[in-house]
Amino acid sequence: MHPYSKKLEMELVSQALRDDIQKIVVGGVILDKNKEAVLLLKRHPSDFMPNIEELPSGGVHEGESLAEALVREVQEETTLEVELVQSYISSFDYHSQSGRLTRQFNFLVLPKLYEPIVLIPEEHSSYVWKELNNTAGLSQKMREIFEITAKAKNTGSLL
Repeated sequence: MHPYSKKLEMELVSQALRDDIQKIVVGGVILDKNKEAVLLLKRHPSDFMPNIEELPSGGVHEGESLAEALVREVQEETTLEVELVQSYISSFDYHSQSGRLTRQFNFLVLPKLYEPIVLIPEEHSSYVWKELNNTAGLSQKMREIFEITAKAKNTGSLL
């Protein structure tokens, strides 16, 4: 993991543009109070990529920084307010519903409070706190995020 900074953000976005990425998305890794589990949201069955468990995430708007988008998206999808964008974890690429090549940048974030969590019912049907050491049923991309986060926890580099 790399500590969040504006310089790092500029480097990530510049690399995405060089890689012909057409859409940028941010994802928030939110650990529970004990730093044992990650908050995952289950996509609505009728939505794009139905029923997958994902991080609170969403697209970056024109003129918005990655950190600004992350704070906005976490609050929109969960009602949790972000106190701190701590670290950059990793990214992965995929094709959006419209077919655009998309890169999702994932950051460890610290919420001000851990509840209440209120979902947008048209987007997510439920949420779960999934233990860091339980990667069963997760996609390869999510397993990598869990592994990087668990390693940071074990080395004491989490807040």
